[in-house]
Amino acid sequence: MPVNTDKAWLIYSYRTALGTTSDIGQKVVRGRVTGPTSLQFDRDRTGQAIDLAWQLVEFQDLTTVQHANAAFSSAELQKDVSINAVDSARAVAVGGYATRGGKSPFGTNDHTGVCWFTSALTSGTNLRLQRDFTGSSTADLGWFVIQFSPELSMVKRAFQSDGTPVASGSTLSTGMPVKFLLYINNPGGAVSDVSMRDILDPLFSYVGDSVAYDNSVASCAAASCTVAEEAAILAAADSGTVGTDAVDGDVVSLTGATVDIGNQIAANAQLDIAGSKVWAVVFTIRMQ
Repeated sequence: MPVNTDKAWLIYSYRTALGTTSDIGQKVVRGRVTGPTSLQFDRDRTGQAIDLAWQLVEFQDLTTVQHANAAFSSAELQKDVSINAVDSARAVAVGGYATRGGKSPFGTNDHTGVCWFTSALTSGTNLRLQRDFTGSSTADLGWFVIQFSPELSMVKRAFQSDGTPVASGSTLSTGMPVKFLLYINNPGGAVSDVSMRDILDPLFSYVGDSVAYDNSVASCAAASCTVAEEAAILAAADSGTVGTDAVDGDVVSLTGATVDIGNQIAANAQLDIAGSKVWAVVFTIRMQ
């Protein structure tokens, strides 16, 4: 069954009899994902039977996986590998067997240090692989960098008509128009079939046909959007696609005091959020 190789993590283990204690190269195996329907397990020396078990995890959310082989020369203890940028707060780096094991042609003794590695993210774009012993031998490690899916959540902000933010706990006059901004910051890949719901407090009266939405603004630099970033999101939503209050061909609808977005809750059009973008909707209410 084909898998998405950008979302696939290979986990494997193996066992072997004692065999020749002076030949660790017989007993160390590298595992790699080599294509949507293919895996590769190999070693540099034979002469010892091995039983191997494997599992291939394919993530179905916004989790992404980078993977490749790192080849060490006979003199290298450390190698820095450039990777696509990840958020180190939700990313991990692992090797092959038991998260550390690769392969080597080393056949002098049973020293596993020649092909066991630590894997560490020293920055968002650098993977550092290290071993403690070269044995004057080459080695290979199939590595994986897994960035787990961000937790998407809806943020709600209030603004005056001129775009000035309304602080929480503010006292507003009766009849004052206020813009409500709802947005989802998506720093990961594209997300399909999203739904949101917001129920207005009785103190707020929706201004008919005031809804508009947008998905063009780049995702915020951090997990929480800044005041300046939210101002840009508001401006884009204000000039974005005009929505209708009724349940019809767009993604938003209003029934009484309930705002429904996406077709999982109401029969609106399907809401899909582009990768590395902010999806936002804005509408106007009046204070009662």
